[in-house]
Amino acid sequence: MKRDFLLSTLFISILLLSSCKKDPPLALFSMDKSTFKVNETITFTNQSENAKSYAWDFGDGKTSTDENPKHAYSSAGDFTITLTATGGGGIDSISQTISVLQNLTGIWRKTLNFGGLFSINGTMNLTQHDDNTLTGSYVYEDGMGTFNLRSTSKITGNSVIIEWQEAAYKFQGTVNAAGTSMGGEIFANTQSSGTWTATKL
Repeated sequence: MKRDFLLSTLFISILLLSSCKKDPPLALFSMDKSTFKVNETITFTNQSENAKSYAWDFGDGKTSTDENPKHAYSSAGDFTITLTATGGGGIDSISQTISVLQNLTGIWRKTLNFGGLFSINGTMNLTQHDDNTLTGSYVYEDGMGTFNLRSTSKITGNSVIIEWQEAAYKFQGTVNAAGTSMGGEIFANTQSSGTWTATKL
């Protein structure tokens, strides 16, 4: 009888301990974009399980404790985002690294310098698409005309290529980390013909 009582007590104790054990948290999140540009807001969706509090590290010195935060990067580069989820069963974390590109969408003042012989100023209107191709136009300030961008114009990392439909000009160059200035070399029919600079207005 005493033995049965001890066994019953032990069984109940095991059941109580099992019922008090908390499931460990699982950290998980997604983002509303597949490509990322400077100063573009990213919305993070927290998909964690068995957690009550969250700590976000966006990899650029900024953090958040919101469940579903929003964040924008002020410069280009690679950033590692870490979510730490805490619950009654412990702590779990997950990290994802993203590449943020300069955002070239906007109006630019562009100067073409042809070998130091003469220079031409104009306004360039650019739109950067999700696949990082560029569309838009360049308008000469002296009334020489308007040139539209070819579909091969694009940004890759900090390198940019701009080509015109109406003329055999290719502009190759680089963009600064903030995406506010760029410049490089002018090619006419594959021959180097001068340099170019552009500043975002």
